[in-house]
Amino acid sequence: MGKICFISIKKDESKFERLLDSVRALEVPEGWDIDFLETTCENGIAAAYNEALGNICADINIYIDGEAEIVDAGLLIKLADVFSRDEKIAVIGAIGAEYVPANGMASESAKIYGNIMREDAKILCGKECIEDYKEVMAVEGFFMAIRGRLRWRDDLFRGEAFYDTAQCVEYKRIGLKTVVLTEGVPIVKYDRKSISISETEKNSFLDEYSNDIYPLVTILIPTYQRPGFFKLALESVLAQTYRNLEIFISDNSSDERTKTLMDDYLRKDKRIIYEHHPEFNRQENWERVYTYDNPKAEYINWLMDDDLYAPDKIEKMIDYYFQDDSIALVTSFRQRIDEDGNDVPANAANAPIVESTQRFDGKSVGKALLQQCLNFIGEPTTVLLKKKLLKGRLLGWSGREGRFLVEDYTVWLRLLQYGDMIYIREPLSFFRTHSGQDQNSVEYLALNAICWAHMIQYAIHNKVYLTDDKSIRQTYCGWISRVLDSFPTLADNEEKLTPIEKEDYKKLKDILYNVSSYLSGRGTSDFEVDTSSEFS
Repeated sequence: MGKICFISIKKDESKFERLLDSVRALEVPEGWDIDFLETTCENGIAAAYNEALGNICADINIYIDGEAEIVDAGLLIKLADVFSRDEKIAVIGAIGAEYVPANGMASESAKIYGNIMREDAKILCGKECIEDYKEVMAVEGFFMAIRGRLRWRDDLFRGEAFYDTAQCVEYKRIGLKTVVLTEGVPIVKYDRKSISISETEKNSFLDEYSNDIYPLVTILIPTYQRPGFFKLALESVLAQTYRNLEIFISDNSSDERTKTLMDDYLRKDKRIIYEHHPEFNRQENWERVYTYDNPKAEYINWLMDDDLYAPDKIEKMIDYYFQDDSIALVTSFRQRIDEDGNDVPANAANAPIVESTQRFDGKSVGKALLQQCLNFIGEPTTVLLKKKLLKGRLLGWSGREGRFLVEDYTVWLRLLQYGDMIYIREPLSFFRTHSGQDQNSVEYLALNAICWAHMIQYAIHNKVYLTDDKSIRQTYCGWISRVLDSFPTLADNEEKLTPIEKEDYKKLKDILYNVSSYLSGRGTSDFEVDTSSEFS
């Protein structure tokens, strides 16, 4: 049938002899020949395995650590059986990761399959699997049975890390699979050890393989007339430790300062897509950004042109999605900064909600958002979004927000219906406060209050988040506190209001009447918030 060769590097004399004895004790499938080759690793494990490949021609090569011991006499029969069932299987391991964390360390994955016996005879088991083998992204290098002769990447790796994951990805590149045996009986005895990590080799791994093993993330940046802040924002994206990004920029500046600035970036980084639309107004520029859709991208993160990302923002956030499919939203504390980048004390909206990273029930968070009428989750820059949960529509919840759309919390409310939220305590984004913002204008405060009211009514009508009288009453009281930010100013200056402010003032009075009627027992919660506008 063929030839199987064991390839190993001697580290400890007695353990190596133990390994040889365990190989001799194996049951050999009929028609197969067995060989054993000892190699050396002066230039690294990958180089040693390449040298071995040049000295032997086998159908299956089993690379095994010199300190390991085979504890299942039927190992070769199991391997031959699994290989025979799927011609696409190239690599079989004892322990493997269904996904590789965004830092490149497969051993740190939260989805480890397979099992192994330790030297003290205790068995370490991965996640349960009903099949006798499980497809994974990578297996650990102490045991790798490989059907194929691809060279190991000794041009990139000389150490004890990354060479094994890289080899699995090399086979993935040619359309072949990596699996682990998942039966309850361990095949190998081995003590997994901590290994030294070379930052150079880690970066080499991520540079070479990120596009193969990690999903594409689209960064969306609308910008207008502030090239200084925009440059800092863009640089914070380019400094991300997560490599598999595309960066879409829509610029509606009336001058060409940002366009000129972009020339050098576009030459250097092919991940950037830049469009200049001086004819666009603010709404049209936003529409261009939120209608941009690369079907290959699985995640989306906004970046306002005056905000910043921490270098490891995407890496840390996306790992939570990798770990658990029931996560619907990942956010973090965002640090306020001033025009010069200096830290500014937190306010009510962006103060940390916990003292350490925590998972929250999505519906409870949605309810809290509505009851407080306070976006403690964060601005668009803050949250990494899973694209499939958006279901083809990037902004809003009801779809009827119209002119009263606030771009962030309306989306958070939509997503929190589908799963839980992760709140990361460390600051992974920086929200800049400066004179060019309009969040404190009377017009914005009125628009925001109307948007919150619309969200509340939409939740009530659809029986989401707010499903009982007590919750509705608490939420209405919270909304009244919010509307007091803008209502007195509008009322005191009614004769001086602009047409758009007059429209908003009338809507606020209508909503306040309906809310007050419900709270006093004279009305119902079954009223609509009118989001039509003469100024849409």
